[in-house]
Amino acid sequence: MLSRARHDVLAVADSNIFVGHDYLATVTSPLLDQNVGLVTCICRGVPTQYICSRLSAMAINEWYVPSVLFAWLFGYRGYVSRHSLCLRRHTLEAIGGRKASASHFALDHRLGNLIREQGQRVVLSPHVLTMQRHEPKLQSLARHEVRWMRLIRVLRPRSFRLLFITFSVPLALIGVVLSAAQPSLAALAVALFQTTVLTRLALHFVNRLLGERPAVREFWLLPVRDLLICWAWRRVFFTLRVNSAAAMKALPRAPTAPPPF
Repeated sequence: MLSRARHDVLAVADSNIFVGHDYLATVTSPLLDQNVGLVTCICRGVPTQYICSRLSAMAINEWYVPSVLFAWLFGYRGYVSRHSLCLRRHTLEAIGGRKASASHFALDHRLGNLIREQGQRVVLSPHVLTMQRHEPKLQSLARHEVRWMRLIRVLRPRSFRLLFITFSVPLALIGVVLSAAQPSLAALAVALFQTTVLTRLALHFVNRLLGERPAVREFWLLPVRDLLICWAWRRVFFTLRVNSAAAMKALPRAPTAPPPF
């Protein structure tokens, strides 16, 4: 496709991404600043009708996106999403073209690093994408989430071990269990657990309202969602092998119409 592109600014988006009418104007405008080399976006997950699809969308909206925004708020600029990339042609050529990142497991992350090494900035666009999540079976959902966890471990091997602190409710529940034998700590642990649960519920309902989805439709899936992400994190410590062929076969087909909700 690159050989057929006619203009200097290149915008790339995944096939399961839906954008607003102002997408191109929003992602290209930061490139007017010559110090900006790449513009990327975050996205909201919108599930198909399957339960596993809902679990997948919840992982994106209630764990992945908040983590990205929290890290960005505190100065981390290493986030680049392959779901949407916008850059100048000569910027891509300056870092060696597509070949410079094609052989890397996380090509989007590699692309961002190469651009920053050129002295240019990566900008997170305010345009929020919509990504359709289609996971018909638990097996495909588990395979994808373990693969994503492996990707995080490859990119951030040291901090990956501390990722469990983002699993708020399971961690707070463990604290209640461990403090049961210490009456002096039990009351504090219970109070922290209650606060954590209320915060988790608030995050869930805010996402429902922002996404214009029924407020209580996935409420009963919250414990399953939090336990599944803990399982995927733990599973990664036993293997780093990635089956690219299986991952490609498991990718959902490109949607032919916008999500119904």
